[in-house]
Amino acid sequence: MLELVSLATVLTARQRDYLALTVFVLASHERPEKALTLVEALTAIGGETPELLLARAVLRFKCDDYAGALEDLEALDLSDPPGTAARGLSPEKRARRYLRARCYWETGRTLESAEIARSLISE
Repeated sequence: MLELVSLATVLTARQRDYLALTVFVLASHERPEKALTLVEALTAIGGETPELLLARAVLRFKCDDYAGALEDLEALDLSDPPGTAARGLSPEKRARRYLRARCYWETGRTLESAEIARSLISE
């Protein structure tokens, strides 16, 4: 039986950086499906790290898989809680909240989306 091991034991730091750069380049060149495939492969190799969960959520959003992006954001919140107030959030956590609002909007959950948007604007 194949056991999950961390990416750090499977890949060197240079290899991980190269793959992260490849994901970024693919996404930047409007190839989110290919970038998502690479992120899913990295997740299968080394588990769901917060970085991979965020990357997968963004790429699923770009691929119009809003429900999948919300699932990844929920899993990310469990491993790296975002905090309750918009004020004082790091740029990454603000971006996560914005992405969640957009996913809510796209899935028809407009009230929740508007609430998040108001909290981000009120800062």
